Parts: sequence; structure tokens; C-alpha cells
Amino acid sequence: MQLMTFMYTSIASLIYVGWVRPFKNEGTNLLEMFNESCIFLLSTMILTMESTRGIMDTFNNPLLSGPMFRMYFGWAFIVVIIALVTVNAVFIVK
Repeated sequence: MQLMTFMYTSIASLIYVGWVRPFKNEGTNLLEMFNESCIFLLSTMILTMESTRGIMDTFNNPLLSGPMFRMYFGWAFIVVIIALVTVNAVFIVK
């Protein structure tokens, strides 16, 4: 329930920034939309990992078994976080 509420607020923030454009600088608006998109993607990944916990353990394919699936999703999670930090760091340096 808390994760779904977090996802709804993330989508609401993304819609707000997309329609209202609250910042004067267009680059700041785009950066905020990128940040909210990454946060929504990460929360969706967490929801997927939690909701498939019991289902993924039943597959016979070793690449799709529960621990391997969570490991691949974990690495994808880390890649998204690295992209988020890198883009924000580049924006701050400029």
C-alpha cells in the first residue's frame, strides 16, 4: 500500500511538472521530469520484485529462478541509480 501511494505521488509530480512547468529554466523542468521518471521506474521495479517473489521460484529455468531474477533486477536497479546520479551531477557541474 505504501509503495503504491509512493508511485501515485511520483506520477502526480511528473504530471504536475509536465503541465505547469514550475521552474523558470526549461533545463530544470526537464531534469525534474527525468528524476521523477527514474523514481517511478525504480518504484515499479521494487513492486515487480516483491509481487513476483513466490511466482519466480516455481520456474524450472535457472535464469528465471527467484534468486537469479532478483539479482538481474538488482543490477538493473543499480544501473538506473547510476544514470540518475550521473545526469544530476553533470547538471550541477554545468
